[in-house]
Amino acid sequence: MSRHSVRHGRRFFLALQIAAALLLAAWHGPLAAGAQPYGLENRPSVGPFLNGALPATSATSFPPALSQTGAFGDVAALTPAPGLIPFDVNSPLWTDGALKWRWIAVPTNAQITFAEAGPWTFPPGTVLVKHFELGVNDTNPAIRKRIETRLLVVGSNNAVFGATYRWRADNTDADLLFTGLSENITVQTATGTRKQRWSYPSAYECMTCHNVPSGLVLGPKTAQLNRDYHYDATGITDNQLRTWIHLGLLANPPPEANLPALPKMAGLSDSSATLEARVRSHLDSNCSHCHRPGGPAHASFDARYQTPLAQQGLVNARVAQSLDLWNPRLVAPGDSERSMILARLARLDSFKMPPLGRNVTDTQAVALVRAWIDGLPREGGPYRLVGTSADWKLLDDNSAPNPAWRQADFDDSAWLPGMAELGFGDDDEMTVIGNGSVETAYFRRAFTVADASLYTNVLLRVLRDDGAAVYLNGVEVLRNNLPPGPLSHGTLALTNVEGDAEIEFIETSLAPSALVEGTNVLAVEVHQAVGGSHDLSFDLELIGWVRPAMLLAPPRLELPLPEPGGPFRVRLFGFDGQPYVIETSGNLTDWLPRWTNAPAGGVREFTEPLGTELYRFYRARLWP
Repeated sequence: MSRHSVRHGRRFFLALQIAAALLLAAWHGPLAAGAQPYGLENRPSVGPFLNGALPATSATSFPPALSQTGAFGDVAALTPAPGLIPFDVNSPLWTDGALKWRWIAVPTNAQITFAEAGPWTFPPGTVLVKHFELGVNDTNPAIRKRIETRLLVVGSNNAVFGATYRWRADNTDADLLFTGLSENITVQTATGTRKQRWSYPSAYECMTCHNVPSGLVLGPKTAQLNRDYHYDATGITDNQLRTWIHLGLLANPPPEANLPALPKMAGLSDSSATLEARVRSHLDSNCSHCHRPGGPAHASFDARYQTPLAQQGLVNARVAQSLDLWNPRLVAPGDSERSMILARLARLDSFKMPPLGRNVTDTQAVALVRAWIDGLPREGGPYRLVGTSADWKLLDDNSAPNPAWRQADFDDSAWLPGMAELGFGDDDEMTVIGNGSVETAYFRRAFTVADASLYTNVLLRVLRDDGAAVYLNGVEVLRNNLPPGPLSHGTLALTNVEGDAEIEFIETSLAPSALVEGTNVLAVEVHQAVGGSHDLSFDLELIGWVRPAMLLAPPRLELPLPEPGGPFRVRLFGFDGQPYVIETSGNLTDWLPRWTNAPAGGVREFTEPLGTELYRFYRARLWP
């Protein structure tokens, strides 16, 4: 090679270097004026399995200490290692009130397979890290204790396996747990201390939730990550999906402009979301890993947020066990007391849900689920207007009440509260009244009826010992074991009620017209047969049968983005089985029917080839 050709080659190589530098400057250079910066600009380099520090095929060879896993550059300071990307979710799994931090490491040059709905697919060598801390001072939430750090690994065979590291008391490191473990954590209170039970999962318990039908990796998915996140490393807040797309973490990602239209779950405290969205998000994050098609749960409802409510098998679905609920359903619309979902969320025994790793009730979730259920429209069937064990106002001081005490507008604010069963002498009372001795006791309770015209029949059931008279909105509707004529404080029951009759409910049907729209009031007087009797009992139940109503959902149209070269699609959401018509127009004046049908499961798609019109309009309405 001549000296001339060598110099020419050097110039060519220098030109390539300059061109590459210019390309890099264009790629990593400043954003255009006014453009939103990304949460992270560069994707740190990391090898599979945290640069080989973690096992590639099973959980049997995890390092004994967290400091040896490669997850943290400084374990004591909880500084994540390069390559770990922080993230958060919209609707977190409840873990006894613990605070959690999350990171993910995806091997360099590997990508996650994106899906708009359902689980994502993660490349082998991916590692997810979740760190737990628990508040240990009820008067100062800033005082926390490091509890555990969990690692989840996507193995070389695409299976997942995990490990739990329990933190040492001095916070210098955390040690691998080989089995599940439970311990009591001491929590400071305003008056002393209390113990909170904490359960560390075993490897088997991890895989109970991280099962194949759930997609193995539970947290990162579109509806959970579609939210803003503040990146401490840059001080920038950005949509997580937008940042992940920019970093090249996602294969076949959506355009940034489409992010606002993607599914987005909501946390319980997200007041900008509807109550239904918050509740269904909570069911997804806490229940859907097992309660889904093909999942390991016995109950066959589908808790996934992506599944429309009408297709989830929740509302009015029958249950296998009653758990002492009256006429239970998974979700009994308008009646949270009959709803198994709520009962199991509130329990802490062997029937609790979720069944693993929970020792504390999520009171916020219980309150919101209750409010959501009670707000659902009631359908045909029995409904408890007043249940047994209800709260009542009572007068039990052996004095005669105000003559107006039976009327709906009587002010009973000075009366005492008490929960039924009310009485004394039988050792089965929830509230003992009259200091164990009273000849006549008086009770009142208000309840609300939203639409009295819906009720076709009303059943009143009363437990009384000895005699009772019941008034609904000031009108007497039942008298049992009492003489005819006006009743006074000194009136005695006709006979002494004993034996099985003491626990028998007397029943009578009422005319639905006895109910009024809005506030209704029950007033009850219970009389002894003998002055100085050793016992008195009262409880009551009022059941209304609701006329089966055709609940017609207003039709709703969505326009999914068409596939390149594919047909135009219109998606109709409506009530299952109700016929609708889709109509089209080119001028918003002349409408032509294009399609009629009753949506199966509430959702149907209408497709047609792309036409030549510049504009075409669509609408849906109930079929006449």
